[in-house]
Amino acid sequence: MNSFSKTFFVAVLMVSGFVPSVCEAQVSYPIVQRPIYSYGYPAAGYSITDFSNLPPGVARTKTTSQENITQQLTEPSWTQNVIKNEDRFFDFKTVAKGVHAEHRFVLKNPFTEPVHIASVTSSCSCTSPYILDSKDEIQTYEETAIVARFRTDLYEGLKNATLTVFIDRPYRAEFQLNVRGEIRSDISIEPNLIKLDNVKEGEEVTRILNIVYSGSNSAWKIIDFKSNNEHLDGKILEFQPTLGKITAKVQVSLDDKMPRGHFMDRLFLITNDHESRREIPVLVQGTVGTVINITPKTVFLGYLKSGEESSAKSVIIRGTQPFRIKKFLCDNPKVEINYSPQEDSPPKTIYKIPIRYTNPLEGEGSPTDGKMRAEINVETDIPDLSPTFYVTMAIKNENEE
Repeated sequence: MNSFSKTFFVAVLMVSGFVPSVCEAQVSYPIVQRPIYSYGYPAAGYSITDFSNLPPGVARTKTTSQENITQQLTEPSWTQNVIKNEDRFFDFKTVAKGVHAEHRFVLKNPFTEPVHIASVTSSCSCTSPYILDSKDEIQTYEETAIVARFRTDLYEGLKNATLTVFIDRPYRAEFQLNVRGEIRSDISIEPNLIKLDNVKEGEEVTRILNIVYSGSNSAWKIIDFKSNNEHLDGKILEFQPTLGKITAKVQVSLDDKMPRGHFMDRLFLITNDHESRREIPVLVQGTVGTVINITPKTVFLGYLKSGEESSAKSVIIRGTQPFRIKKFLCDNPKVEINYSPQEDSPPKTIYKIPIRYTNPLEGEGSPTDGKMRAEINVETDIPDLSPTFYVTMAIKNENEE
């Protein structure tokens, strides 16, 4: 068969439908048959008005499609409510070889249906992504984070990576995050991460950094320190130029005014390098004073009909030091907190608290906007330490199974 005959034969097959259009294959891809779940009623302060980028058939209620649905390869607009465009890029700038370097991209769910992260991939092995605490399902009002770890232990030079986040529920979507930075092999810092755990409130703490510069600038030196945390600072203790390298000993200080809580900040060593390489960050993280964490921060009790009671769900209240719970203060009397504090009970570091909610009958106080959000304050025996968590639910359509 000559070239003309082959071309004519392929053209006939394409017209007949046996060969798919190349243009179509580049624009869209099929979604497997499955029930489609929309976001239902948006949570407080959010509404979904632009459905132009959603696959055909997606509605605010549960539907089942018997046909193959074609989704365009564009990001749907609703993911902007999960993470905004301006929060999708991070520049590590210049980092020393081997230091601990990571950034957290925070994702939030302002909708009534949970958002499930199916996977996160990276375009470059210089950056390892993972989901913080393996929390791949974000309930209503909750948040999680995609952590980008810059592999300074394995790579050198200018690096950048694109992280692609795939969501499979309540319907399919994907979006991208970007990181970049320069990993310098001529600077080493030990330790590669400063951890300040269990710091007493009102106490100043210090740690020592050992720095070695082996570059070509014989006049290299550290000239200053800076940080976004006003309580974090540095001071040069020793500075010694030797043949082929320069060594320095730096004291990192956290002052006694640092407020209670967890923190993760960077202290920048300001050098006399040229401007693009002048700042060298060191990651500092820790905890000051007694801290209480509540998991989950928001409890979603599901979809309830009028007069229906939810099943019990629990929150875990955990402290870095033993404490007592004195009482719970809730702004919704229909939220049932199954815990009775006892004054003579010993302090504990962990409590498991069951929560229920009874949805009032229609006309007797049942939410009219399709959702409920209650705030619960935990009063403890530690002064000025009263953490808060939230309880939410959504109205189920009476006709919905």
